[in-house]
Amino acid sequence: MDEYTDTEKLRSLFQTLRQTERPVSDIDPREFGKLEAEVGSLRAQVSALQRDVRELLELANKSRGGFWFGLSIAGLAGSVVSWFLQRWAP
Repeated sequence: MDEYTDTEKLRSLFQTLRQTERPVSDIDPREFGKLEAEVGSLRAQVSALQRDVRELLELANKSRGGFWFGLSIAGLAGSVVSWFLQRWAP
């Protein structure tokens, strides 16, 4: 299912309603019910996407901290090796 099809359906229905300028009482209750169901579905999808994005952000922040810690350890190890080589290498 394409994620934009629901939005495009809603836009086309709203444009049709604007063009015909029907009174609110002329709206088909079934069509309105379908729209309500689609909006509810879209809200659920958006909230799921928000949770996923938050989880990804937390994971990115954790990995960024781990990267800097690893880089610090590698720098420390390199400086120790360099010090030993300068001290005892001919």
